[in-house]
Amino acid sequence: QPSRESNAMISGNNLLYLSTDSGLSELTSAPLASQVEPGMHVLPDIGGSIVEPAISPLGRYIAAFGFTDLRPQLYCLDMHTGNYSQLTSETDPLNLLVGPLAWKRDESAVGYLRKEATASDGIDNSGDILATLLAEQRGTSFVIKNVTTASEEVELVVDPGGIRHPRFLHDGSVAYITDHKLWISQPEGTKRQLQLDLQAAYPEPGGDGGEIAFVAAHQLLGLTTASLERARILTFDLQEKFLLAEEYFRSGSSAKSLHLYEELAASVQRTRDPEMAKFVYIANLRRLGETQKAVTEIEKLVAQEKTPDSVPERYVWRLLGFSYLLELDDLNKARESLEKYALITSQTAVTEEPDSALNALEILRETSAPISRLYARAVKARLNGNFAETDRLFGELLTTAPHVQAVLREYINALEGFDSEVYYFSPSQRPFNPSRSQQADYLQRFVTVVPDSPFARTARLELFLIRIEMGSFSRARELLIEALQAGPENSQPDGILEVFYNYLETPEPQPWINQAMPEVFLHPDIRPRLEALITAPEDRLLMGVVATKMALVQNDPDKARKEADAALTQWNRLDKNQQSGDLASLYGRLLVLLAREAELRGLFSEAAEEYDQALAMLMEKQVDNFEFQEEVRYRAGLLRMLVSDYPDMLPRLREIELRTGTELVNPTWETEVLAGAVREFVNLYDTTSGTLRLWAAYEASVQLAKLKRVHQARSGLILTSSSAAPEFLQRKAMLELAAIDAYQDDPWNAGRSYARLAALPSTSADVRLWCSFQIARLHLSINHKISAAREALALIVSTRPDTPLAIQAQELLLSTSTR
Repeated sequence: QPSRESNAMISGNNLLYLSTDSGLSELTSAPLASQVEPGMHVLPDIGGSIVEPAISPLGRYIAAFGFTDLRPQLYCLDMHTGNYSQLTSETDPLNLLVGPLAWKRDESAVGYLRKEATASDGIDNSGDILATLLAEQRGTSFVIKNVTTASEEVELVVDPGGIRHPRFLHDGSVAYITDHKLWISQPEGTKRQLQLDLQAAYPEPGGDGGEIAFVAAHQLLGLTTASLERARILTFDLQEKFLLAEEYFRSGSSAKSLHLYEELAASVQRTRDPEMAKFVYIANLRRLGETQKAVTEIEKLVAQEKTPDSVPERYVWRLLGFSYLLELDDLNKARESLEKYALITSQTAVTEEPDSALNALEILRETSAPISRLYARAVKARLNGNFAETDRLFGELLTTAPHVQAVLREYINALEGFDSEVYYFSPSQRPFNPSRSQQADYLQRFVTVVPDSPFARTARLELFLIRIEMGSFSRARELLIEALQAGPENSQPDGILEVFYNYLETPEPQPWINQAMPEVFLHPDIRPRLEALITAPEDRLLMGVVATKMALVQNDPDKARKEADAALTQWNRLDKNQQSGDLASLYGRLLVLLAREAELRGLFSEAAEEYDQALAMLMEKQVDNFEFQEEVRYRAGLLRMLVSDYPDMLPRLREIELRTGTELVNPTWETEVLAGAVREFVNLYDTTSGTLRLWAAYEASVQLAKLKRVHQARSGLILTSSSAAPEFLQRKAMLELAAIDAYQDDPWNAGRSYARLAALPSTSADVRLWCSFQIARLHLSINHKISAAREALALIVSTRPDTPLAIQAQELLLSTSTR
């Protein structure tokens, strides 16, 4: 089907599934036959799109989430009668978690997850998707609702660590995941945990014996009983046994890992390359505590000249060298082996940087036996994932032998790891996750002990970034001042210019950047030093635009105007042929910032005109940053609407944006700020009507999408993109819908949103071409309508030659030329 199909279920003689063929996500029915024909919609109107349908154990009911007034609600369909009912009456838009549902075995009740409004207080996801999801899991409870009576919901399980994928067992107990562990909660309130070395997920109960299937280590199948007395990991081939052995090793279960490798070794004759399989087994013996046996076997292979052809000889000697050094404490044999490694390496065309094996040889050559043994102990601590020991031993090594270059290299390398250098054919190692504070102290020791070493500059840069991420701005400034003073005369601070561009274009991957800009990069102690180095008009323009944005983030319009005037002076110093491309984009952003400055002064009509001027300039220069242009167009349309029809809303908008920022200047990804904005706009939605209500739905949906509540956001955007909304609101909602559908692996509907945008009367020819590019890109990603997509790309190349859009179209054409 030319849409996203999911959640297949069998009910009687029908196949039920979710389909987005109409644009909504609808539960669809088709007869079970050899060929499925287009179906009928079963639940066409329960709050727009529905998601996460779950059929009851005996097939009578289907529960699913729908969305009413921007809030998720739980619905239940009786397949016998065709009637449906709404089971929940949520008032808060964020408390109900949309996710997998769990039915009681007797079909009397359905379970779902609830989150208290303040459960994620203090959690700042700052653009980190994983952090958002973790925040969503904290403070959750598992509740059930009777489907046949109008009863209150009953709370069954509460876990401060969060609950994922709850499932009912035969006896009424609940299996669920917390902190990657499988738990069972009994009806009387007790709970127990499956003792498993691996991470678990997705429990599914079933079978006559009360078995529970689960996923282990994200890629292996596990099976346990309802008593949680034992667990069995199911593997079906050699590759899966290798994966299981790796996961056991990482979890610290070396004995279990060794047992699996012994099983693998016993079956090497059945592999395509038994010599290679045997060598991998031997290499793993070394890291699993059987080093002497591994060395004996390797030396036997070398003596018999039976090492696998696919293994370069130098790696055999490296493995021997590290085995003697790290485990067998034979420094002479370690040195002999690594000398052979170095000789072979020097004779082959190897372009690698000096590696840990060569560093180890240098340490053996230039230091005493106690220092070599200290180095060996430090590397072992690092391989075991023990930061405290790694820090202590490498610190002792650094202060003992600061004159040895190999020691310095290995000290820096320790934060990255030694797995591939030491093991190579078995590169997993223990998890190693020092905190930022621990990393900072580790690097600070290096720059203190050896401030003039060749590696000090790299260490200072890493330390600088860590200090910023920690919020230790004064210490970060000290490092930056040192770097600027120590740099060559007239040196260009390219790294800082890159940070400036990131601050303007893509701040979301660097959540610290808004605070760091005034506290570090443009701090009064730093800026004069930068201005002495940055002299080119284009770089001064960049710094001026950044300073203007910074002032606006600080809500200081006077300072913003002063900075903008200085940036405009730099723009006017450029030759006409320079005022294009990236610099034109930079100038356009400056004009947008000036419009925002007018907003802060309460000059909303003037601001709308300035947004229009910025948009016209970007289009004239064919800058082709179309998403940014649409954001500018939306802002101008919004201000005009509010000034004309809802002037009383302007103070409220300003009040909201003082807390939440604006997408054009200072967007936020902080969980609590976004949650507050959602509640504020949902409240506005509830208390208004007409266009203002649709605008509130759009703004709430944008924040919901950032919180990764994409189904809920999609429902609100579908409402906003209707013909009832003004065109500036429709087109922006269509763009957001396209982004969500692409994220949800629904390129058909994403393409349809771009097609709707292209068909709007106010859409320019250039934006239509950009929409056709997006449609072609989406369709080519799934091999859909390939000829039409390539024709659209060719038209862009011929119509707008040498523009950024045409270059992208040409690259996409070339990448698909062999299909």
